[in-house]
Amino acid sequence: KITSDPKINLTLWGKISREYIVTIIALSILLPKPDAFINANTLESKLLNSLPVLSTLRQDIKHSRGFSKATLFDFSETGYMKDPNKLGGPVQLNHNLALKVTSPYPLYLRGNILTEYTGLGWHHGDQVESTYDTNSLLLSELKRGQEVEVTIENINLASFTLFAPFQVKRITTDEPRKIWMDINQELTLLGASYKGESYKIEAYLPELSKEAATVSPSILFNREAYLTLPDSLPKRIRSLAFYVSSKATDPYEKAQFIRDYLRHNYTYNLDVEYLPPGEDFVDYFLFEEKQGYCTYFASSLCVLLRSIDIPTRYVEGFLMPKASENNVYDVAFSNGHAWVEAYFDGYGWVTLEATPSFDLPPPPPSTIALAKPPEVNLYSIENERALLAQLKSQDQVQVKRNSTVALSETESKHLLDYLPKAVIFIPILLVPLLLVVRFVYIWQQNATYKKNLSKDPNRVVYLYQNITEIYLHLGHPRFIGETEKEYARRIKKKIYDRDHDFEAITALYLFHKYGQGDDKETTFIHLLDFFHYAEDRAQYKLGYHHYFYKKYLLGNFYTRFL
Repeated sequence: KITSDPKINLTLWGKISREYIVTIIALSILLPKPDAFINANTLESKLLNSLPVLSTLRQDIKHSRGFSKATLFDFSETGYMKDPNKLGGPVQLNHNLALKVTSPYPLYLRGNILTEYTGLGWHHGDQVESTYDTNSLLLSELKRGQEVEVTIENINLASFTLFAPFQVKRITTDEPRKIWMDINQELTLLGASYKGESYKIEAYLPELSKEAATVSPSILFNREAYLTLPDSLPKRIRSLAFYVSSKATDPYEKAQFIRDYLRHNYTYNLDVEYLPPGEDFVDYFLFEEKQGYCTYFASSLCVLLRSIDIPTRYVEGFLMPKASENNVYDVAFSNGHAWVEAYFDGYGWVTLEATPSFDLPPPPPSTIALAKPPEVNLYSIENERALLAQLKSQDQVQVKRNSTVALSETESKHLLDYLPKAVIFIPILLVPLLLVVRFVYIWQQNATYKKNLSKDPNRVVYLYQNITEIYLHLGHPRFIGETEKEYARRIKKKIYDRDHDFEAITALYLFHKYGQGDDKETTFIHLLDFFHYAEDRAQYKLGYHHYFYKKYLLGNFYTRFL
């Protein structure tokens, strides 16, 4: 209740403010989110220890999977890369625990399988995918192998990528889910897998001996995709590959010769310099640097083998540590590793380890005939500021007396009683009014912009700028010197959605920008749909109030061209 005592009023407003603040904080904590409760790790830990029920509430994230913080696995998470588009440079390893893996022995856990070498790094080539339900049999290439069961629990990882050994027979989750498997058996999970969630993998480990054929030669589709090299590749790389493998009698032996040459003639070292401008990554390592870590050795082996017509693919994932406790392995991000899979007719895909001091896990004790897989066609394939009124004491209040009508002492006292209230209520009434005026102004500007946008010949360019502006406010700016294509490829992994491909949208924009797109209306419709998706994502990630503040009070998200 408002009184004539300004000190009492101030205390009253303080109590009301505290109640609202506590209520808002409580609601923000209780609302389910896939990421941290608060940004201070120590405070979050104390909160969870005091109220463990909050953790249970937060784990119920089914409704928010569409706009989650999960990403596709990116090797920069391990610390071995800084820029996902460029290999090499100094290492800052991430020693946080990523996974807990229950397995009978250490294994390679495949994450990214990349086939396109650019001279600076590796990208995905064309990906042909099949859709499966969890708990169902997946397409198998192998004829013989050792069956193994592995359980993987996410500890500090939220990812669409499913990590698994080669080759997966079945993936089991607590509830039925959809998974995608591409032609290289790279696996992604609809809705992603989050901290505390786990999945079980049944897989076959291939027999690698010459005596046991593991796969038919015809299983390798589009062989040329695994042999392509950039036109700018220095010729001395191919010459080195021929020289090292010249005494081998078959492709498998050639691969072994080249692998051993790398292991014995180059040094494993994490303290290396960035690749000089204009240099090919593999060429600089082989003939100038001559030291590096797993990405250096794996990339070099891949390129050298392709130089002598042996199909290869570059694999990023985790190599489980040798030590375990009751067959439970702690896999840190620093256990990230890169290796090579090479294809040999009659054997299939074979794992090759070129990095010194790293060895292949021990082979399984025996092999079994594998069950025939189901017939699957691979080709269907920021906080609102509180306003505190500074109440003036009576000796600071100037009362203007009328020279004609003198105020009595009682009237003067009453006037002084009301002045503190005015000091409080005028700002309280004025600020909301100003906010409403600001909101109406921004809303009208946005509506005019969108109306004019549909008629403007440069609408595709403007709309793409709006999309990148939203991503900027989500914490994903474009780097200086980074092309649109490089930016899209990097952001696609950070903000991953199978139905809204930022890389594809960027390609449409670039076609239009450089006059190569024919159907401008269709391009505009696709970008407009993606813009609405980006706005929905911003609303979820920022929170409704923060989103409203940015969009309708600050005027963000729409770049003013018109």
